[in-house]
Amino acid sequence: MVVRKPSTNSTATKVRKRIEEGGVDRLWSYPDFRGLPTLAVAAALSRLSNGPDSLLRRVRKGVYYVPKKTRFGETKPELDRVMAHMLRHRGIAYSPTGTAAYNGLGLTTQVSPRITYRVNRPVRSVDPGRKFFNVKAVTLQPSYEVEGLASSELATLDALKDLHRIPDATPADTIGRIMDLIRSRQLSLKRLARLA
Repeated sequence: MVVRKPSTNSTATKVRKRIEEGGVDRLWSYPDFRGLPTLAVAAALSRLSNGPDSLLRRVRKGVYYVPKKTRFGETKPELDRVMAHMLRHRGIAYSPTGTAAYNGLGLTTQVSPRITYRVNRPVRSVDPGRKFFNVKAVTLQPSYEVEGLASSELATLDALKDLHRIPDATPADTIGRIMDLIRSRQLSLKRLARLA
């Protein structure tokens, strides 16, 4: 039986080389291989993600991850990075909101299994990959205020709107924490007042 060695000019070889040079703990999808035939890239990524010793892990259709191997096992991608990767490749501006964003600001200690993002235009649906993430749902809320604002500013404005609905926090606690963020210059009162 004759085993053919892949050509150094083949799409599969170019894809593999680019991934190996890209390092570990990195996400890849079809747009990362502009200039190469999409179907050949899809086939190469699929082959590189099959088998126990594969180079890639398939996160969801069209999104792959190069894990870092540690003594505790392989790393998994973070949900925010996967969402950012997917939305950025679709040309969609986004910002986290809801309980997860409030937790990030220190307004609540609760961690919700439902993740919510503001997006700058309607999006049909997006599944970040259920086998990697322990979330019940990812919700995308269309909002036209996303672009040009820091995600912490948007989350703060949302927190002020949701003042009475933030879990594990009283309105006084929430206002106090926001004032602490302003005093420590992590947020600008002038900018928040202009945006509100």
